[in-house]
Parts: sequence; C-alpha cells; structure tokens
Amino acid sequence: MLKIFTGGQYQELLLKTQERQRLSGADFVERAGAGLLYEFMRHYHAARHDVYVFAGAEDHGAYGLCLARLLAERNYRVYVYLIYRSGTISPVCQEQRNRLSGTGVALEDVYAQFDVPMLAPSDVVVDALVGSELLRPLEGGYRELVCWLNSVRCHKVSIDLPSGLFSQPSSQMDLDHIFRADRTLVLGTPRLPCLLSEYAPYVGQWSLIEIALDERAYEEGEAEMYLSTDQAMARTIRVRPSFSSQEHFGRVLMCGGSDGCIGRVALASEAALRVGSGDATMLLPSGTLGAWPLLREARVVDSYSCISEELHLYRGMALCSSLGPEVLSDEALELLLRNARYPIVIDAGMYRRRQVGYGQLLELTPEHSVVCFSSEDLRELVAHFNSDLERIDYVRALALRLGIYVVLKGTYTAVCLKGGNVIFNSTGNPGMATAGSDEVLLGSIAGLLAQGYPSSTASVLGVYLHGLAGDIYVGKYAEAPLIGGDLSSFLPHAFRQLLAQG
Repeated sequence: MLKIFTGGQYQELLLKTQERQRLSGADFVERAGAGLLYEFMRHYHAARHDVYVFAGAEDHGAYGLCLARLLAERNYRVYVYLIYRSGTISPVCQEQRNRLSGTGVALEDVYAQFDVPMLAPSDVVVDALVGSELLRPLEGGYRELVCWLNSVRCHKVSIDLPSGLFSQPSSQMDLDHIFRADRTLVLGTPRLPCLLSEYAPYVGQWSLIEIALDERAYEEGEAEMYLSTDQAMARTIRVRPSFSSQEHFGRVLMCGGSDGCIGRVALASEAALRVGSGDATMLLPSGTLGAWPLLREARVVDSYSCISEELHLYRGMALCSSLGPEVLSDEALELLLRNARYPIVIDAGMYRRRQVGYGQLLELTPEHSVVCFSSEDLRELVAHFNSDLERIDYVRALALRLGIYVVLKGTYTAVCLKGGNVIFNSTGNPGMATAGSDEVLLGSIAGLLAQGYPSSTASVLGVYLHGLAGDIYVGKYAEAPLIGGDLSSFLPHAFRQLLAQG
C-alpha cells in the first residue's frame, strides 16, 4: 500500500531522506528531475511542443528549473520565467538557476509585472510555482499569473500539485485561483486531492514519479489513508492446498431479483464462484424458479423457507440492491441480520426498497460486515454531500461506530476500515459505470468472505480485482462496450495478472 501523507508529513519525509541518504538539496532535485523528464517525454515531443516553465524562486521552483535544463539538453525549446515572490531566491533554487547557464534556455527573472508570452495551443506550460507545502491561498502576482494561465488554451502540466491546491483539502482554498492542469506529475507519494472528484478539474490526469524516498523514514510516517498497489494485493491471495474439496472454499448465498433483476443476481453468484467460492445459492422472488436460464453452477430457490434452517452453512452472504420484500420480508430481513453468524455484504441500494427505516436496519448490521454505498445511495438515504471528502468522512464515522467495513463506490473507490483507515482503490475505469457492475463487486467480496478471508482483505481485494478485470477488458477492447458480464468473465484474467506479481 502507498501511504497518503499530509503536506507537512511529506516535507518531513523529504528532509529525512536527504539527511539519511546524505543528499544535498540540489542532488535530490536532480534525482526527481530525472523522473519528471522521463514522464514528460512520454507525453510531449520536442518536435511538436515548445515548453514554458513558470517557477517560483522557492525550493519547489527548483524542480521546474531542473526539468527545463534537462529538456533543453534533449533539444526542446524551453523558456523559463523565474518568479521572485518575496524578492529573494532559496539556495536550492539558486543552484538550479546557476546550472541553466549555457544550456540555451531563455531565462527571465520576474520581480514585478512582465510581458506575458504569446502561447500557442501546441505549447506546454509547466507550473512549478508552489507545491505541496502551500498552506494558504495564492496571493498577489502568483494569483494573477494563475488566472492568466488558466485562460490560455495550451497544454498544462503541474509538478507535484497544481499551484493553489492544498495537499490536505480545506475550506480555506480559493477554488477560483488554482492552476488547472491537464496532467500532474506527483512526486514520491500520492496526494489526497488526486483521488477526489471535486479536484479532478485542477489535477487532470496524474502519474506518480519515483524519487527513492528513504524506506525507514517512509515506514516511520503515520498515515490514515492509503492507495492500493498490485504488489500488496498479490500478497493477500491465498494458495489453495493440494488436498482440497468444494467444502474448503465455502458457500455463498445471493439474495435479490426484484423488479425482474434476477439476471444481476446470477452475475453476483458467478463473480463469487470466479473468485474462488466453492458453491453458490440464489434466493429469488417466488415464481421465478425455472423462468430464467440462470447460472448452471448455482442452486436456485424461490422461497426463504427453503433455506432458513441452513443459513449457518453460508460463510458468505450478499444482499443485492434488488432485494425487495417479495424476496425477503422486512421481518425476515431483520431476523436474518440479528442472527447472522458470519459477516454479510450489503448493497445499500437494498435499504431504499424497505419500509423499515434505513437507520434501523443499519444498526442491525452484523459486526465485520461490508456495506457498499454509491453517491446516489447516500443522497437518497442520508443527505446531499457537497464533496467526496464529506462522503468519506460520513462513511468513515459509520465504519468506526458500527465496527463494519464501508465501500464507497466510484472512481478510486474508498474502502473505510472499521478502525478508521481508508484505502483507495487504484484499479478501474469509466467503462465500469454499467449495468451489473455493482453485482459483480458484491459477489466478488462475498466469494472471498466465503473462503474465510478477513472482511478487511475481502473488501479491499474484492474491489481491486473488480477494477482490474475492467482494466484488462478495456486494454483488450474499449470502455464503451463493457458490461457487467464482461467483468465477471475477466475476473480469472485479473487473478492471473495479480498472481504473476507474486
């Protein structure tokens, strides 16, 4: 897992890295510059783009000056505007300025007003004014410069974070005066704004630049939020014993199918089997038995009475969003929640079909269960939240209070652990906003629970595999044709790719 640090923590990590690795500030900037150069050249070619670097005269500006020199050495036409906000320049930035001599870079020192360049649509602006150390909104010349840059039509790249954007989002930010990047080159560790939808217009596409942070200093840093990685997820997958039988890998029960959505319950069941569950049963509305060409590998029942005496046999159970009273009455649902011996996976859309209050059912959720919310679920059941961060704060508090795990679905799906930590998912794509996708996610988590995976692992790994299946499909085809059945079909490919990491 990659830790997500605050701006202050990140600055402390940089200082410890330089101290323990005995690096000067200039040497560290050179190391980062090599990574910035590689990523920049992947997207912008010297023959097509002129580069305009706007750098602050503080430490952060040194990264922009270093990148400018390295680009010039590779035949890019580079123009640098070095902005002296306080009239002085930091030693690290001065060192990089000195190294620009003789490189052919056109450098202009800016102390006050200056003549702005005429930028063409093919030009690339590099924002290196201020980085993650920013603690207050932009002022004066920086503020005016960012306003002008945002008004110009060209390619825009930020180093570390767009100028004006705090690494720890705050109501003090001036959203009208933040640099709007097409691409952000983040140094060392992920930043929280990169994972929240409200800041996407400023961050654009982002990539992480490896800068070889000190491992001990990194481990010493405390974090409450993380970003999942393929290596971390690969380590959680269990190896199956040679002498195994179907019973070793648990049974799952999928409940749903109201309003004709029985096919989606079949998708959830298939996903549970695809991630390794030994058996699956579907509880569907009365009268649907035999009316649908359902999953061949799954058992189908259309009455709760058929399974009420065997619930203890199911180590994984999922309540789909299509679970209405005609499948499971409110009284039966309350009884099931009260008497459950194992954690249950619940799609919060199910609460919206019930006459019993959402809060009342939520309080009955068995400990260690997993509840999956969409933004629409929260809006309908709780309140309108103004931002992803507000939604995360709500479900995080919910997980802490009830001792459950909450999955907040979306881009960079957030899994809130019962201890308060949040793990953002690094897989998935817009093509997964399609019918049946939620059921495949639900089934993936339930299938892992059935095999005895802890709820924390089942929720994080299930979300990761679900997104990875979508990424593999899109890598082979495209986003638009993707449907829920494709996600289930590509789960084996996701497993194979993840196991290769181990």
